Amino acid sequence: GGAEATASSLVAAALVLSLACAQAFLPKPIWADSVQESTRFLCCIGFAAVLAVAGGSYYLKERVDAIESDIAHKTAHFHDGIALIKTDLDRWIGLGPGQFPSAYFWNLPKAQYPGNITLRTEGDDPFLQIAGPRHVQGFGELFRITQRAPSSTNGPLKVTLTARANGPTGFNVELCRKWLIYEDGCTINSVKINGDGTWGVYEFIVPGKAMGSGRWYAPRLSTLSVVAIGKTLLDVRDISIVDLTAGELIQNGRFTEGADHWFFTSDRHHLPWHAKNMWVHLWVEHGILGLVAWGILIAASLGRVALQGPHRTSAGAMAVAGIAGFLVLGMFDSLLDIPRLTVMLLVLNYLALASREVTRPHAPADQAASLPSANAHSEPKVSNT
Repeated sequence: GGAEATASSLVAAALVLSLACAQAFLPKPIWADSVQESTRFLCCIGFAAVLAVAGGSYYLKERVDAIESDIAHKTAHFHDGIALIKTDLDRWIGLGPGQFPSAYFWNLPKAQYPGNITLRTEGDDPFLQIAGPRHVQGFGELFRITQRAPSSTNGPLKVTLTARANGPTGFNVELCRKWLIYEDGCTINSVKINGDGTWGVYEFIVPGKAMGSGRWYAPRLSTLSVVAIGKTLLDVRDISIVDLTAGELIQNGRFTEGADHWFFTSDRHHLPWHAKNMWVHLWVEHGILGLVAWGILIAASLGRVALQGPHRTSAGAMAVAGIAGFLVLGMFDSLLDIPRLTVMLLVLNYLALASREVTRPHAPADQAASLPSANAHSEPKVSNT
């Protein structure tokens, strides 16, 4: 939310912190394994979340205001994903893990073409061929090929590249403070590429800009992106981006190592790569059998911890909370197309299935006999041993 969200965020954080302190220091904890005693705690947490969203985060308020249109848009995309299932065999076993993007690519509406990169060779020289998207191209919809840059990089940058195109087009170089998408400060410059189909060498300067590198404990990550502006095929080789202090920033600029060190992104136009619903994505890639298998796994994990009642372990309870988070977010995101998240979900299911009930050890007979009686007026019983 930026600076305007500071006050509301601090209030929300203080509320959560006060609850944590009360839980730790009060004689009677406010969080216990009962519905009655935990209701007020959950209400306070919910209030803190609403306060943080409504108090200053423009982005979240904008997304909440657009819920109706977002649902309609995502529902249409769900139907497009389900339509990729063509045969009875696909319906039962799916198209295969990781096959959603290619299947969608060959069946998508023309206006949804997201852009494409292809590694080619000419003689002994490799080069990258970039095909821009065919939809309306705002800044967030551009198809970017990206590398990570040092957080301290501010420019100016000297860019040298060899490129060709079969029609007039442009080539951007962007240095932005961002993790992967959604920039928070950029410095950009571009060059026009001749459209005569011959290789040419182009040089230009990306101006310097003080964007801040963040604190040592929370650095603001940076990316270097190259972008083909337009819908004409653009061939690129020998990319060099030099910082005046840090030297060469680009790795594998000649593409001799294939696509190593490069990653493609689109800040806002990313529907062609996943289903935006975990269960639709599973159906397309794993079929009915995959849906049933995942359903059994998740139901068994949740059921095992739930049946343990008050004797459950904290690890099991936390695993269930994590799985619940996956299920809620999975309604509007595919999640499992990201390998790290898939592994995390499997680990959470393992923790839930492997959890055991906690049983309190019984006191030995001699210790039990030496404990004070529950009757305050009676003398403590002492064993004869």
